[in-house]
Amino acid sequence: MNRDASADPCSAAGLMVRHEEGIITLCDANTTLGYCRYADDGEVEYLFVQSARRRQGIAMHLLGLVEQRVSGPLRFREPLSPMGHSLVKSYLSTRKKIGCPS
Repeated sequence: MNRDASADPCSAAGLMVRHEEGIITLCDANTTLGYCRYADDGEVEYLFVQSARRRQGIAMHLLGLVEQRVSGPLRFREPLSPMGHSLVKSYLSTRKKIGCPS
């Protein structure tokens, strides 16, 4: 298992990003805050954020890290939960605002 704490802005907040084959995990000193499973082609298979830490930008941050890792836009595997649909809508809206291809 290859884990490397990257030079990520989260490190200033005491958070660590771990990259493994197809998984990015965001942790603090005590627990996992969230993680994202993805395929090399940019398909997001699963995204989880700890319930106490939702609506704090963690999911969007994880998606941004995955996007950097795969060097392109993301696709989302169905089925999506209602909260997942909301996140995807927000993600796609954010990409359009910064001029990224969708």
